[in-house]
Amino acid sequence: DSGFPTGAFAFSHGLEGLFAAGIVRDERDIAAFVALHLNEGFAGIECPAMVWSWRAVRGGDLAALLELDGLVDALKPVPAFRSGSVRTGRGLMRSAAGVVEGALLGAYRARVAASGTPGHHAVAFGAVMACAGVDESTASLALGISFVGGLTAAAVRLGIIGQGAAQRIVAGAHDAIA
Repeated sequence: DSGFPTGAFAFSHGLEGLFAAGIVRDERDIAAFVALHLNEGFAGIECPAMVWSWRAVRGGDLAALLELDGLVDALKPVPAFRSGSVRTGRGLMRSAAGVVEGALLGAYRARVAASGTPGHHAVAFGAVMACAGVDESTASLALGISFVGGLTAAAVRLGIIGQGAAQRIVAGAHDAIA
């Protein structure tokens, strides 16, 4: 958001196209869209990548962090999703610079800046959380709630649902996030 801008708000994860095609029309559809993204993208790629990134940073293993970033790149074959993840990850690292520091985070930022690694959001998020002293479980929950919040915010911006519906969907996703 505007308080800690990463650019994540700009990406709808395909929601805009689904809405334009008439496939997603209301609160029930958005809730199903969120559940699908939680079960497939978040649980299968984003959260595990964030956790392994967190662990690599805590273990001081830059090579593992870079390898993980390359793996996430390969797991995102859809160009829009891959690009969105990289832009958000780089935005997160820019916003965290000067606020959260650490030798490994600095080395990772330098590699991303030199185009030596993509800088995917989940990997950057884990690195930043580890250097900020946030425990692994809390970092996972924070990533999940921000992921769902971003999806519902996109639905509100598109005029598919209102803010009350967005809050109901977020609250309904708590168990899946955990």
